[in-house]
Amino acid sequence: MHAMTLSPAKADSNNAAQEPLKKLTYGDRATLFVSEYGLLILLLCLVSATAFAGTDGAEFQDIYDKIRNWLEGTLGKVIAVAAFGVGMGIGIVKQSLMALAIGIGFAAVLAYAPKIIDAVFSFAI
Repeated sequence: MHAMTLSPAKADSNNAAQEPLKKLTYGDRATLFVSEYGLLILLLCLVSATAFAGTDGAEFQDIYDKIRNWLEGTLGKVIAVAAFGVGMGIGIVKQSLMALAIGIGFAAVLAYAPKIIDAVFSFAI
């Protein structure tokens, strides 16, 4: 028995004989999506049904209060001004305002993050 090789012209003719791919309808795409991600969707639905806000952990309240006071107090302002200064310096060196924008964004996140985190964890369904 000997190996059979196809010339490029013959290989193309074999590929041309194959049926072209048809476009999927909306229903076919939906079925395909559910069949691929159905288990993940079901798992997320079950987990979200048992979600609840964190109301326990009184032993960590002192640490939380100390860190929050640091971030909202003088230490937070120092870090925010330092981030702004570093961003300004890098912006001058690179001649780009992007580093300055990142410094301002970091300072804003530092200022508002504790309030946002409190709102997320104290949200009641």
